[in-house]
Amino acid sequence: MQISDHSLVYAILRKTARKTNSRKLCLRSLKNFDRDMFLADLHTVPFGVMDIFDDVDDKLFVFETLTEVLNDHAPLKQFHARGNQVPYMTQEWRKATRHRNRLWKIFTNDRTDKNYQMYKTQRNRCTSLRRKAIREFFCKKVQADNPREFWRTYQPFLHSRNSKQSNDITLIEKDSVITDKRRIAEIFNEHFVHIADGIGEINELDYGKDFSNHPSIKSIIANNGVKQEKDRLRFHLTNKTQVEELLSNINARKACGYDMLSPRLIKESAGAIAVPVTKILNTAITQERFPSCWKMGQVTPLFKKNDETDKCNYRPVTVLPCLNNIFERLLSNQLQEFYRESLSDYMSAYRRHHSCETSLLKLTEDWKACRDRKELVAVVSMDLSKAFDTIPHALLLAKLSAYGLSGSACALFEDYLRGRMQRVKVGDAYSSWQAVRRGVPQGTVLGPMFFNIFLNDLFYNIKDVKLHAYADDEQLYDCDCDPVALDLRIQREVQIANTWYAVNGMIVNPDKHHHISNSKSGPRGAVQKGFSRELWSQSPTREMEIRLLSSANARQRNADSLVDGRRPDIKQTFLSNVR
Repeated sequence: MQISDHSLVYAILRKTARKTNSRKLCLRSLKNFDRDMFLADLHTVPFGVMDIFDDVDDKLFVFETLTEVLNDHAPLKQFHARGNQVPYMTQEWRKATRHRNRLWKIFTNDRTDKNYQMYKTQRNRCTSLRRKAIREFFCKKVQADNPREFWRTYQPFLHSRNSKQSNDITLIEKDSVITDKRRIAEIFNEHFVHIADGIGEINELDYGKDFSNHPSIKSIIANNGVKQEKDRLRFHLTNKTQVEELLSNINARKACGYDMLSPRLIKESAGAIAVPVTKILNTAITQERFPSCWKMGQVTPLFKKNDETDKCNYRPVTVLPCLNNIFERLLSNQLQEFYRESLSDYMSAYRRHHSCETSLLKLTEDWKACRDRKELVAVVSMDLSKAFDTIPHALLLAKLSAYGLSGSACALFEDYLRGRMQRVKVGDAYSSWQAVRRGVPQGTVLGPMFFNIFLNDLFYNIKDVKLHAYADDEQLYDCDCDPVALDLRIQREVQIANTWYAVNGMIVNPDKHHHISNSKSGPRGAVQKGFSRELWSQSPTREMEIRLLSSANARQRNADSLVDGRRPDIKQTFLSNVR
């Protein structure tokens, strides 16, 4: 038996689930929903009237007569969701509890030994039923094959830094505790809309027409060349079959937008509405205009870390109308195919066949290979703030054009970014609508793709060390036998990256850059002697020593797993090699 010197891996479990407050929900009632009658009524809707109109917004207005049919078959109703509802309640236990409560009232009116004995017997029976219900519920969930159900069951008992649901948010603003949900929603909306106001505008006056003199545009053209007009991406019109497939593949569990069109009902009606939706999408592509109603997002504030009462510790996640996601998916499929060759292989987020696991594998395998060669490894993890919310629209469009988007495609995306509106939802309260002037919405289909395209030319500027990016987390790293040369090279490339962030209008926080260096087999800290402290003296960064073990056995285990069709144990590999 071998004894490991690694730190103990542990988890914290709550004894009871976190309490939640009651809340009001506005949902479509499916109590009397009949799918066949719903589809029959849909086929009687005169969607052909939209052919009279030319404007895409007018066509969408005609299409929205669908909501009248929805209101007949699935009317909007307000529900009161009680807090702290146990998921393991059974019908037998509920009836026994009600009978126990009745016996208690009888005893309080007539305090005899007989009445108390009846109440006591029923109380004990309720306790027995409660224990039985809990035991059967959790045993059933443990044996379930659906990981989603397992996580949903046990997640409330896990110790997490995540906040409670948005219904329970409390803020402290100017030393005042704010609990009113409408006021909290207004504070969040004001904060999210003006989050990038402190960053200087990047416009054509500083970098020439179409940003032709901007460093990023120059590097994109230098690495990809200038696309001929015939080689530029033009969005193709769609057809009924393609749209019906997209509608049928909608995730029915997703939230609906401000228009209250339920994804489930849209999915149910895919065959009936595919033709009118196809006409709307083709009109939008032809006219190079995005429907105005689809640019109105409902934002949910999600807690990130630290103080839950500070509005700066929340990120905005936008929920757009369901049909907007269909259009975005249609455009992203064509856009993804076009940009596949241009995006760096070391960008792992929001891409097919790329994930956090592939990112960890790449980093750890590179570091282990360096240690196998007896070289030193230095890593700098860079910190970006509000990455999605600060992207300047004009520069993003210039980059899309430089990569090879046609003028018509850029015009469509320009209209997509222009005139966006948002409101914040907190519980059952809403803020007023406000215009969004900067950034790409999180929680959409195109938003993450735009972020990857915007960030991609950073890889053209980092030449002497390796760069890996997972969303807004970037790692610069390299290896060398000479610690002084390695230190200088890392410092130089970090400065280049910081300069790139500045000229691209992004918020970088050098004070939160983390320096990671490895230790040799031998006395700890031996490698640190050759490294300069100048780069890290700006802030109290934490230096972590990592001991990368010989990678031969680990690589062989992962290779065997892939050959056998099993997924390699990424978490175990990472935890066992990084300390």
